[in-house]
Amino acid sequence: MFSSDLPDDLMLLAEACEQFELKLPTLYCWIHRGALRAWKRVGRLYVSRAELEDLYQPVQVAPHPETAGERRARQKRTQEILSRHGMRLNLN
Repeated sequence: MFSSDLPDDLMLLAEACEQFELKLPTLYCWIHRGALRAWKRVGRLYVSRAELEDLYQPVQVAPHPETAGERRARQKRTQEILSRHGMRLNLN
């Protein structure tokens, strides 16, 4: 591959992990699957910022609202487990 074929937005994997809030194994998985290209230079792996932005799109997931009945049932199960160990649930 010629140097003119290299993207001009290459970043180290550690930089990509930090900026995109990813884990290193996730990047390695994407590279291994072929979903993300990587370039190796002097023993270090680089990825294209633009390709990573296209691949990685964070999603904000709203928490599932817990009904009062579900909350009471969860607290009851928790109390049962704790009482088996001689402990008590403190809801204050």
